[in-house]
Amino acid sequence: MRVLFLGSGNRPDFIPASHQPFIVEQAESIRQLGVAERVDEFYVSGKGVYGYLSNLSEINRLVKDAQIDILHSHGGELGALGSMARVPKRVVTFHGSDLNRRKTRLISNLAHVSANASIVVSRHMLQYLKTGSSTARIIPCGVDLELFKPGSKVSARDELGLDQAESIVLFPSSPSNRVKRFHVAEEVISKTTHPIRLICLEGYGREQVATVLNAVDCLLVTSLSEGSPQVVKEALACNCPVVSLPVGDVADAIQGVSNCYVGSDTDTLATRLGEVLSRGHRSNGRDTIHKYELGSIAERVCEVYKSVLGK
Repeated sequence: MRVLFLGSGNRPDFIPASHQPFIVEQAESIRQLGVAERVDEFYVSGKGVYGYLSNLSEINRLVKDAQIDILHSHGGELGALGSMARVPKRVVTFHGSDLNRRKTRLISNLAHVSANASIVVSRHMLQYLKTGSSTARIIPCGVDLELFKPGSKVSARDELGLDQAESIVLFPSSPSNRVKRFHVAEEVISKTTHPIRLICLEGYGREQVATVLNAVDCLLVTSLSEGSPQVVKEALACNCPVVSLPVGDVADAIQGVSNCYVGSDTDTLATRLGEVLSRGHRSNGRDTIHKYELGSIAERVCEVYKSVLGK
């Protein structure tokens, strides 16, 4: 079995491990299983229809030269591109915005129909598949539990130059990311009675993200929509408390986890955030996160490959 992963490389500073870590980590975990003879990755550059289509000849060359059996596209638009590739079998994973957003939902459904198998990262996304939703598999992306693990808050703050005495809350993106809604996070902070420093998860390397999650007191998620937010699972792996709106699979991920909450409005989030900060305790997320371990997820993805190939 030979697999080619298709991901998006549309950033001027693009580095796969930094900007598409869930693809890099899933590909590597499948390699480590030893089930696939070969797992390659290709990252599409260029925007718009013509930008995407300009990659097709290179994809076909890779498929032919490496004798690829399965093209695994990560994202609905890439799935549509992959549907035009000359490859025996196609698998598409939908990660959230491709199905959650109306403007990309149609092309994602076209990719779904043309694929031999579809994967969604959370259950709620099934409602956006117009046909054949019962055949789609629900497989979230895995978490590197060797990298994301509990550590000393004091050491983490020293490393990052953060004040040991401050209450620090993490916003999981750049303020410019409209879907993540930084202004809502600011509103939540303004409604608490605690003096809080809100920091943003941007400009950090992959290993530094784990350090940040051990340094902060809580992760605050105020997104408009999500698939299966990776940072929430990574926070749980570090025993970092999470307070979130009911988006994606967050409610499922934090079920049974102490000091983690989902709230439907900013008032509730502010109340819950205040409770977390007053207690000053970590969560027990590490105890519940093993279902997201990279190897376990890789095995589930490989079962999809086997079914597609009739093995």
